[in-house]
Amino acid sequence: MDPVKFNIDECLNHVRHWLPQQGPIKDFVHHNTLHAFQHLKFHDAVRAAAQLYGANAYMPFSFYLKNYRAGLITDSAIARVLAYTVTDIDRRAKIKQNLFSTEFMQSPRPEAGAGRLRERWQAELDRPNPGAVSLNRLVHPPLFRLIGGYLDQGLSTWRLPGADQLDFFNAVASLVQKSWLPLKPLNSPAAKKLLSLPAKDAAIEALKRLVSDEKLFETYILEMLLAQPGWAGLVSECEMHSRSLLSPRAIRLLDYVAIALVIEVAALERHLGPDFKPLDISTPNFSIQPLKPDAIPAFTDQDFHLQIWQEAFEWSYYENVLGGVAVSTNSTSPGVRENHDAWAFFCIDDRECSLRRHLEEVNPRIETFATAGFFGLDFMYQGANDTVPGKHCPVLITPKHLIIEEVSAKPGEKSATRWPRVRVPTWWRKIFPLEPESNTFFRGWILSHALGLGAALRLAASVFKPSLNRVAVEPLSTITPTARLRLSRQSDDYKRDGLWVGYSISELADRVKNLLHSSGAASLAHGASGSEKKWPAIVVFFGHGSSSVNNPYFAAYNCGACSGRMGAPNARAFAEAANMREVRELLQREGIEIPATTWFIGALHDTSRDEVTYYDIDKIPEGMRISFEVFRDNMEHALARNAVERCRRFETVPNDISAEHALVEVKTRAISLFEPRPEYNHATNAACIIGRRNLTEDIFLDRRAFLSSYDPLTDSTGEELTRMFNAAIPVCAGINLEYYFSRVNPTVYGAGSKLSHNVNGLIGLTNGIEGDLLTGLPTQMTEIHDPVRLLLLVEQNAAVALAAARRDPKIFEWIENEWVRFACIEPDTKDVYLYLNGELQKINNLKPPNKVWRNSLEAASASRLNLPAGRLKHL
Repeated sequence: MDPVKFNIDECLNHVRHWLPQQGPIKDFVHHNTLHAFQHLKFHDAVRAAAQLYGANAYMPFSFYLKNYRAGLITDSAIARVLAYTVTDIDRRAKIKQNLFSTEFMQSPRPEAGAGRLRERWQAELDRPNPGAVSLNRLVHPPLFRLIGGYLDQGLSTWRLPGADQLDFFNAVASLVQKSWLPLKPLNSPAAKKLLSLPAKDAAIEALKRLVSDEKLFETYILEMLLAQPGWAGLVSECEMHSRSLLSPRAIRLLDYVAIALVIEVAALERHLGPDFKPLDISTPNFSIQPLKPDAIPAFTDQDFHLQIWQEAFEWSYYENVLGGVAVSTNSTSPGVRENHDAWAFFCIDDRECSLRRHLEEVNPRIETFATAGFFGLDFMYQGANDTVPGKHCPVLITPKHLIIEEVSAKPGEKSATRWPRVRVPTWWRKIFPLEPESNTFFRGWILSHALGLGAALRLAASVFKPSLNRVAVEPLSTITPTARLRLSRQSDDYKRDGLWVGYSISELADRVKNLLHSSGAASLAHGASGSEKKWPAIVVFFGHGSSSVNNPYFAAYNCGACSGRMGAPNARAFAEAANMREVRELLQREGIEIPATTWFIGALHDTSRDEVTYYDIDKIPEGMRISFEVFRDNMEHALARNAVERCRRFETVPNDISAEHALVEVKTRAISLFEPRPEYNHATNAACIIGRRNLTEDIFLDRRAFLSSYDPLTDSTGEELTRMFNAAIPVCAGINLEYYFSRVNPTVYGAGSKLSHNVNGLIGLTNGIEGDLLTGLPTQMTEIHDPVRLLLLVEQNAAVALAAARRDPKIFEWIENEWVRFACIEPDTKDVYLYLNGELQKINNLKPPNKVWRNSLEAASASRLNLPAGRLKHL
């Protein structure tokens, strides 16, 4: 066999496509779990993925029947699904009858999944020693310890020797060669011989020892990696995005595969002897073909009935939302309202949906808007205490700018990018240094025993008195209040790491203009005729983040539009740009005249604690301070009401909790080490609505919708809508689908229970002290989630909306293959269209929601379960 025919580099490029795209936990960003199958139609994709990964394609029949009997799946929804799925009327009736037939009421059939080739080793291991452990149990423990030690970002005192200088393969090879103690199983003669070769040659030689036919090499590698998707996926992501690690490592998927294969050879040699034979597909009853990961399995009657049930479950939600917006009772159109006390801009995040409602109910003279939480400022950001800059824009955008936070140690001193926090050690720290470098074998043993009791007492105190935690006295923020941002640049001479440090004035003006236009704020401010000025005194931009303590998925609770980071820097930067005199002068030339009586403020909403931090309020002009204090008071009332609505999800909290006690409850949960559910994050998300506020302001959406402000009357060509799709669809659909699949299959696509999770090397999570890294979301984030694909509803002419979606093939793929359900509502007629079978089809017989409530608090007290869209009368 000529190994030249097998190109391992091409093989790994193919293989990595099927691995999870999950980077280190500091950069946890929601994404489509089945991204590798996105070129397929949704229902074909979930069945193909189930076959490859050994997962369920849908929820079990019992789930749908339970929801049908509870009235959460309606007969009208079933009828709609059958109408656009089955053309023959008689067959529809038969299929509906079969939905309840015991013949089809079985759990989803178990899928084989990948691994049939490697499973043959189990038979070989059992033959000489019945009951022997599997190959994975032989290989994974040493492999995971080695890769964990190599990639460790500072959690471990001792690192894999050579991790800072060598790639993974050579670091392991060097360790095996120099170690005084045998490093099992890599101390075998076969392993040492393989480790003396370059990584590529070692991988190919190991494959030849494991598989007799090179046609199955790629299949074998894929099966091996899918048996350890967490670590394999992380290695692949770290290779593709080298800056994702704070302590860089020369990691390659090739090195990881080579070491894994060498360990397999060593383990098999130890258990089967040095003369073990490679797997031979010519053996009788051993029919294995090269794996085709995206092969669509045969479509069964059970698949079809589950598909109908899933579509009906989704339509039962869609009907209320579409019916609500189609017959919205609020006919007030932008441009003719009375002047407002203030404007508030939020992220499109579904958690901000409820806060907007409460703020408008507290003071109807406050107008709220929502846009992607990076506010059009795509930059890398380095705070005063940050070692390296972080990305503050959607994942698909490559930032070209760097914003630096600068602090002066003393008045008059030169600005520094690092906050000076040098402290003189106390006397006892000089005698007993506790830094990692001091943790030698004997000193570490002494310190652990000497300080263990104190640590245990501190842990107990934190559990029984959560307010003792540091987060209780230091509010979440990535901004130093006394610092300033290096936001604007005067020339193009200075770059750092290929990034412009700051924006030019024209760039800042362009971004402010685009956001004010796309959100409809500019047209609202200048009135219908363009002559009447309606700018409020105060305009506040809210970034968001979450400060919960018991949350290793920290980045997952922050802003997806800021790549899993907090949106405070973006909010502060936008407000500062909009207040610049030079920026306003350029905007005036573009027809946007912001008066001197309007001031912009940046702020951060802590979504777990329901607290707000405002920035640069000392710079507010004297004449606007009263307006700001009134707004801040209104916001405090809205935050308390929002906490009440959130508390309905917590089973131990009474449903009639007061606003004052609700705020105490959410803050206590945020700082409690024993609380696995500080907030449910995006749980229950189901819709993304892009349009004017009057489309949804009288509808209770139960924190289930991403809301994005958009004025269709100022975007006749749909070009602005295309830009909004580029930001909203990957972020919102990525969030939606990760929750969807983690709920459908918590063990394969999700991370199981959070209670047994441990942080490994500051890069990922494992169950217990070791094992594969977990991907997806834990059950404590998804247990109340209804697996519903995102309804993307746009207020725009149908032809314009469809053309806007089709401009970018990568974005349109989400719609064409039904990973999101695309709908639009005509601004004038309020006719609703849904994308079906390659075109937008008009949806008839939509009815208004049955539920009617006086306000958001009454609606929230109706049930702890997910509520359908309902009407708000605002009596």
